[in-house]
Amino acid sequence: MTHPKSGERAIFLAYEDVHMLSHQIGTGRHVDLEALTQVRGELRALRSRYEETVRRTHLQMEDKARRIQVLQKRLSETEGLRARLDDAQARLRTLESGQELADLRQRVERLEPALADADHRHTQGPDTDPSVAGAVSWAGGANEGVGSRIGRAFPPLPGPWNR
Repeated sequence: MTHPKSGERAIFLAYEDVHMLSHQIGTGRHVDLEALTQVRGELRALRSRYEETVRRTHLQMEDKARRIQVLQKRLSETEGLRARLDDAQARLRTLESGQELADLRQRVERLEPALADADHRHTQGPDTDPSVAGAVSWAGGANEGVGSRIGRAFPPLPGPWNR
């Protein structure tokens, strides 16, 4: 357009083309801005949905963690009860088998002679048992207590506590 040999017709055609290109660029720019606005709106909607999904996921994870804790506690309690049940069943089998009763009967049979001997010594009195008679004579006889004999051997000390 600034060339000295360009004619008026070339300048007019160039002006028309540039003018048309500016319209096309403006229209394209307007379409691009509308598309950009629409994409930004979709992006906001997607971000909102994403944040809501993340929030719900965190709530679900917290809820599942709480449920896991409750279930672990129940499992632990159940295992404890299971152990107690196993012990009780073993005890029941022992009682039903009669083994414990047989063991107790054997123990009673072993202890009966010692009980009869102790009962016999008790019914005869301290004077007839030589081991008891010696202890009674040291204490000063059957009617005199150990305390009175010790009192004769060790008189009280003088002091404000003996008034």
